[in-house]
Amino acid sequence: MEEIDNLAGLTDTVRSLCLSSSSQNTLFACCSEIVAYDLETKQQVYQLKQHKKSIYALAEDPSSSLLFSGSGDSLIKTWDTRTKECVRTYTEHKSTVRTIICEDSSIITGSFDATIHKIDLRTHKILFSILPSLGNINYLLTHGKEMFVGCDKGFQVYNPENGKLIEDIRGQRGGIISLAFHEATLYSGSTDGSMKAWIRSNSAKQSSWKCIWTEVHETPVARLSIIPYSNHLVSASNDIKIWDIQGQYKLEEVKGAHNAPIRSLLSCPPLDSSSSSPYNIISGGQDCSVKVWKVNV
Repeated sequence: MEEIDNLAGLTDTVRSLCLSSSSQNTLFACCSEIVAYDLETKQQVYQLKQHKKSIYALAEDPSSSLLFSGSGDSLIKTWDTRTKECVRTYTEHKSTVRTIICEDSSIITGSFDATIHKIDLRTHKILFSILPSLGNINYLLTHGKEMFVGCDKGFQVYNPENGKLIEDIRGQRGGIISLAFHEATLYSGSTDGSMKAWIRSNSAKQSSWKCIWTEVHETPVARLSIIPYSNHLVSASNDIKIWDIQGQYKLEEVKGAHNAPIRSLLSCPPLDSSSSSPYNIISGGQDCSVKVWKVNV
């Protein structure tokens, strides 16, 4: 794995990254503001500023030009990326908004106030609210008719349509701060440094999910990303590791990928169409930097 770009000009920890669905060359990085980069020219093209504290979550509605941000000021802001304006602010949470996902004509948000809200983007009303029993909300992931919620004391599975609890899943000592799904397997990253793979079990025990694979990192596993159209998983802590999840072994590792812990990560098709690399990895760190990596495995 080779570093091919280091995007400059950021002033705070990069806690979330989002590639624009309308323009593959536009990357949104959030720290104390949202910075839009043109990945072709490697230049900042604009900034979105209104939050009073650091931004932790970004999500884009692929069917529109709307971008959503969640912050330590407890607010969720809706941005029109065409006009570069904030068009709405949601005030439903009482603490840091850590995670946002878009679902059809709604967003689902999770916060350090230990609540989850699903908000209808047409009426702007709350469709349901959840108060999980496992502590603060760190990460949300939907897959089909299930929503996986990473909390301080484990993770839970809910129905994303009505907010009904399906089950609790425990088995990692630390808080669950990252999740990914590939085929029939769920992957979780924890503050205890462990990364686990889970599959459904036909056992009569209380939980229908069982752990089939564990890897240990030296520091919290802040982010997980499935490589599109592959059997590869990327994990980020202080280092970046690429895993073959079919064979359950490590393919590649970059130690000290950033000068401080990594806080955000995504994978995507090669940004340079002439590149021989099958995909790129983009990482954001506590060192206020965003790096683009060429991967050859």
